[in-house]
Amino acid sequence: MVRADEFVPAFDEAIAHASKEIQAIADSPAEPTFDNTIVAMEKAGSALDRLEAIFGVHAGNLNVG
Repeated sequence: MVRADEFVPAFDEAIAHASKEIQAIADSPAEPTFDNTIVAMEKAGSALDRLEAIFGVHAGNLNVG
């Protein structure tokens, strides 16, 4: 069961995690390549993407009527 009061802390955590992933890419000492830059940026924040999808479904269900 999804509880609305859990979304704010979940978003806070997912945003913090995505920021750390992006910072790790920026701080990498490796020579920039397509894979370790562009592909890595596309994959960063996947937890946030999943949470946004769940939130969208939940919000959509509240508006059906």
